Amino acid sequence: MAPRKTTKPAGNGGKNTARGTAGRSTGNSSRAGRPQSKKSGGSTKRRSAARISVTPAIVAAAVCMLCLLITLSDYVDLGLGIPTWNEIFAGLAQELDPDGDYSQPGLAPEGTLEIHVIDVGQGESIFVRTQEKTVLIDAGENNKGEVVERYLKSQGVTSLDLVIGTHPHSDHIGGMDYVVDHFPVKRIIMPPLKESQVPTTKTYTDLLQSIANAGLEITLSHPGDEYSLGGGAVLKILGPVGEFSDLNNLSVVSKITFGEHAFLFNGDSSKEAEAALLTQKGLDPSADVLFVGHHGSYTSTSQPYLDAVDPSYASISVGADNDYGHPHQETIQKLEKLGIPYYRTDLCGNIVFISDGSSISVSTQKGGQAA
Repeated sequence: MAPRKTTKPAGNGGKNTARGTAGRSTGNSSRAGRPQSKKSGGSTKRRSAARISVTPAIVAAAVCMLCLLITLSDYVDLGLGIPTWNEIFAGLAQELDPDGDYSQPGLAPEGTLEIHVIDVGQGESIFVRTQEKTVLIDAGENNKGEVVERYLKSQGVTSLDLVIGTHPHSDHIGGMDYVVDHFPVKRIIMPPLKESQVPTTKTYTDLLQSIANAGLEITLSHPGDEYSLGGGAVLKILGPVGEFSDLNNLSVVSKITFGEHAFLFNGDSSKEAEAALLTQKGLDPSADVLFVGHHGSYTSTSQPYLDAVDPSYASISVGADNDYGHPHQETIQKLEKLGIPYYRTDLCGNIVFISDGSSISVSTQKGGQAA
């Protein structure tokens, strides 16, 4: 930005002019002399000072009004072409990181999109592959890192372009340090945490150490950020939005769009986080496949959220005979009432969704589906 030009206050100009007039005065010196000059200059100074004092107030009011309109545009279509905060921050992120994997909207799908729900027992780990890139969302409990590694290697994976740790609970990031230690990783995304929320658990500190050993820096999730996965597939961050004390509600919520289809990943987001997301303009959670939040707990998958997503399929990552009773019957009843076929890792083993952009196929390790 070019430096702002400055001009001398009008008071100084009036003073200099008055002096020049006095110096050239001939004859009627009592009217053109110094006393009259002082009076004129003082009046000009006061007018200038008033203008200067009013200007910051006008600017501040204009900035406040603009911020208010931007905030309102998150909730209401004002029809004024005003961007939302999510759109502004996404643009800033791209400016600050021009080499990032940002989306290129409008690309036709090429190849296939594969989404593998890995059976890691009572936890979650999801592997995503396009014709160009690989993504891992979570890695199960501390003792599941080797399980995830074996599965990735069985799929011919030698490196990961993107790793997402949805939130710092052991059933989601416990095995992630092992994965980072054994695969080259290009980028890792995690949710922003307040200092008071940063865990001191060995699970979390081990992951941070592995990230540091790999020479990586954590990319914080920001709603609206988009990453190109190649072949026309785009991953968009939808959440978390708002502030919560429960780490589950700080889960990174992401959506992958490929051709005519979309896939929604929720981590352990509960009803409060779902409700907050639904208020955000430009963060559309509708999807063909819902990866059910919090292992099918009744604390997630509220009816308004399920209606907004309107999925054709659902997947639940859950361990057999777990201590939490997941998936809860309340969640299962909602899915069944709407006629949504759902697949459970405790019953189906590994679950694979494959899309060519216009259709979706599902296969399971153990065959069949729950409903």
